[in-house]
Amino acid sequence: MSQAALSQQLAILETEFKTRLLHRTRTGVQATTAGEALLREAQIVLRQVDQARAAVTTQSGQPSGTVSLGFTAGTAALLGVPLLKGRASAPSAYPPQHSGGG
Repeated sequence: MSQAALSQQLAILETEFKTRLLHRTRTGVQATTAGEALLREAQIVLRQVDQARAAVTTQSGQPSGTVSLGFTAGTAALLGVPLLKGRASAPSAYPPQHSGGG
């Protein structure tokens, strides 16, 4: 998403809620109390959407859900890549992908 599109969407939200969601400075942005509250509620809604998707997909007989795996940096390339490639056999099961330090 471009900076202009993001700014436009943020302006729409701030108009809708009649409050500032971010403090803007020359060096960046920080969520206001209202912005933090909106983020918490949006995360709840997104989890509920994921749960609804899983409930519907379960009815189709297809395997589904979230798979979380942890690897050390040394084993990630050895084990992680083949496992991610293997997900083609269960496309409804999608692992979140995060990288950590260490």
